[in-house]
Amino acid sequence: MRLARKSFLSLWSFPNLYRDSGRSGGKGDGQELADALVIFNEHVLIFSDKHSAYSSHKDERIAWSRWYRSAVKESATQLVGALKWITRYPDRIFLDKSCTERFTFPLPSADVAKFHLIAVTRGSLEACKAYFNNESLGSLQIDMSLRGHDQHVEPFRIGHVLEEQFIHVLDELTLDVLMDELDTVTDFVRYLEKKESFLSSGSPLVVASGEEQLAAIYLTKMNADGQHDFVLPQEVGEKPPSVFYLAEGFWESYVVNPQRVAKKEADKISYNWDGLIEHFVTHGESGPDAEMALRLLASESRFSRRHLSEQLLSCMSMEMAPGSRYARIVGSAEDLHRVYVFLILDREVASTYEEYRELRRGLLYAFCCATRLRSPDAHYVIGFATERLGTRGATEDLWAMDVRPQFWTEERVQEAQRLREAFDIFNEGRTRMFTGNSQEFPDVPSSSTMRTSPAKRMQDRERERNLERLRKNKAKREAKSKDDPNKRQ
Repeated sequence: MRLARKSFLSLWSFPNLYRDSGRSGGKGDGQELADALVIFNEHVLIFSDKHSAYSSHKDERIAWSRWYRSAVKESATQLVGALKWITRYPDRIFLDKSCTERFTFPLPSADVAKFHLIAVTRGSLEACKAYFNNESLGSLQIDMSLRGHDQHVEPFRIGHVLEEQFIHVLDELTLDVLMDELDTVTDFVRYLEKKESFLSSGSPLVVASGEEQLAAIYLTKMNADGQHDFVLPQEVGEKPPSVFYLAEGFWESYVVNPQRVAKKEADKISYNWDGLIEHFVTHGESGPDAEMALRLLASESRFSRRHLSEQLLSCMSMEMAPGSRYARIVGSAEDLHRVYVFLILDREVASTYEEYRELRRGLLYAFCCATRLRSPDAHYVIGFATERLGTRGATEDLWAMDVRPQFWTEERVQEAQRLREAFDIFNEGRTRMFTGNSQEFPDVPSSSTMRTSPAKRMQDRERERNLERLRKNKAKREAKSKDDPNKRQ
């Protein structure tokens, strides 16, 4: 839950929910539904967390089977049970073991819901390192040729745990890796979807030395739509490989790459966006409208949050004359149909603070309406208003408008035009439109010691490995030919 609330934020993360199965006559305790549930838009993430000590045995397969049964198999059983219960009995989920307090957060309808089952296993890391002679980081290896529990007999190898349902199996290393690199609900869910599609296609058959190696490929590759994806190197006219093997080293190269380090540094400002959301969750108004506004803010990816935070803080730092205002219109880097209005209004525009807040709310609403006129492709306009940075006792207003074509009526258009003229909105010098052109992986100064981009670095390492493998195979063939007269001839 610590990781879930950091990545997915508290409003959409729920620990230790229960179902009322097993209770009789309103007596007894309910059964635990899942260790954690995250509900965001159409996505439902179900987490099962099992910590099972790995007990050594002279037969490594026996040790593995015992741990697999208690950590992986039991998690899979719990996850599938939770999925069935949520879809069949959504009104019989509770916050407490006694099943007296119902879980009331709305679940997505069955026709749009997308479920992601995540088994978090603990206790295998050190045993896995030892098994691979400390040449592994200790994460569970991936072998998608394995299907069903009965085929998982080789130690520390995970494939399709169940035939009928895809389950993401993460260990204590890879859970931290993913929730550190993909620490927004948008980034995390997008990875899960792309990974499931990649591993389930069967072409190629994927074998990897760990989830972190898969993550390195995903984070450094882009598809034709400009999204991170599992894009494999392939020459023009070359047939795709039947098996894709991912060795150790890709993640290790990625994590120390200067551009990744620069990205992490550049992302620091983006956590102001996370803090803003949590601030409104704790201190703001509640209700469906407020939840929609916060959900739109939380839908932004880490890169988009960086972009928006930079613009918001820049806007709040503007020099302003007493009683003046400044506004900036900023497009989301995540969704082209989402537009933000950042409004900074000096307090001296009104005689009392109550009048100031009332005026600011009205002005923010007017700006949102006028922005829809200026941005005809917008589906949502989100407004945020506050005082200049450093103002003592500053307050904030948040407003979100659904301005999709079916809701943007002629009456609303006329109201927006009236407000734009009444408040002199978009007057030159008082409002700025901004789109931005920053990069997810910032450029770094070139030097003789600097490594290339993460993707290029990984390709170079893999090329070196392949060449080394060829040299070793050639040496073996030559050694054999010396001992075989027929082959020598």
